[in-house]
Amino acid sequence: MKKFLVVLLSLFVLTALFAGTATPVVSWSGSASFTLGIDEKGVDIDSALIKPSVTVSPTSDTEFGLTLGIDVIGKSLTIKSISFENDIFSLDYTKGTAGFQYFVTPDKDGNYLLNAEDNISLTLKAVDGLTVVFQDVVSEVDYNTGTPTTHKWFDDFVGVTYSVANVNLAAAFYDADEATETNLYQYGLNANTSLDLGFATLELDGVAGIVDASSTFAYGIDESLKAEFSFVTLTQSFVWKQNVSQFAFARDNDASSVSVKAAVEYSMPSTVTISGDVSFKIASLATPSEFTVPVNFKVAYTNMFDASLALGWKDVVNAATSIKMTLAAGYKDDMVAVNASAEWADLVGAATAVDLNADVSVTPIDALTLGAAVRYASEELGYNVNANYAFDDNTTFTVFYGTLYGDADKDGRTDIHKDDAQWYAKLSWSTSF
Repeated sequence: MKKFLVVLLSLFVLTALFAGTATPVVSWSGSASFTLGIDEKGVDIDSALIKPSVTVSPTSDTEFGLTLGIDVIGKSLTIKSISFENDIFSLDYTKGTAGFQYFVTPDKDGNYLLNAEDNISLTLKAVDGLTVVFQDVVSEVDYNTGTPTTHKWFDDFVGVTYSVANVNLAAAFYDADEATETNLYQYGLNANTSLDLGFATLELDGVAGIVDASSTFAYGIDESLKAEFSFVTLTQSFVWKQNVSQFAFARDNDASSVSVKAAVEYSMPSTVTISGDVSFKIASLATPSEFTVPVNFKVAYTNMFDASLALGWKDVVNAATSIKMTLAAGYKDDMVAVNASAEWADLVGAATAVDLNADVSVTPIDALTLGAAVRYASEELGYNVNANYAFDDNTTFTVFYGTLYGDADKDGRTDIHKDDAQWYAKLSWSTSF
């Protein structure tokens, strides 16, 4: 951290010498909320101030930008980011980890496997498309002594990206073990591009590098093609990867597969839509004779009243009788919305194992919404009733009672708590700035 601040402050002073007279723009961001709630367990009052920050934005290319994070509980002000530029370079500093093409990839929630304290990216004005990135993983610098420690000198991440002719190139060198007294150096090259072929779009992504002290070579190619012809869409993909799972922060896996998919969607003037797709998949090219043929079909009527039927086979060749079926219907106008669905995970093999869902909401006046829902699955019944009144854009009052709430397993379905009915009433206020 200290070495970052020294470098940044030095560059900041250098840039300030060239600063113009334009006034930077100052803005605030964050959100605040207040809740007064009561349920079967008691009464609570809660409030929150979420990620408040102040940002100073440059209005010319010789000014600096600055974002400060405010810790209300700890009563502190911390630097979240700094950016500045001059005629020679531009520099961006942020706290924590930053994603880096292929080699540092986040999960769906934005979390990284690399645990960097700070990072900077430097762009040189003389080389268009070139960016140098440094991520500080382990702090080694101590300005109070000249005695070396047992820490390794380089425990960090450095990378370079360069874009030319619609090709994005990246090179990375980093210590993968993140320990202070050992090193596990990895390095590699990545290139990706998207090509418009007129009738189709071709995506290519390739990587190669060394992943351990024994010089184990990792490489991979990921190719996909998408072509659209009237109401027919063709997609194809090919993947061949070896040892890429050992890249410490890339979240990749070793794979060798191929798939081809044809999808059709046709809408009739009477608001009826027919869609379907058939695929051919080889999960592993090491055993090309082991393939699957998934098939999906759906017909839907869409208007004020909606209805649909969907059928799906994971493998129509080897498991033709394993069929998933979903029936759904709904109605919606300015006051009432009603939805119902029935889903069979295995229509033939388990015809009685059906997941039934229904819900209704009524809005008698603009501010008030009344609702109810019911679900029957695995021989269990769940239900709830609720009401929501909006006093204004920021303030709402909500009441709830029932056994149908939450989604602990994150399967997209509301959970049934047959022996744990919940009730609550809460007054909520929130705003963003």
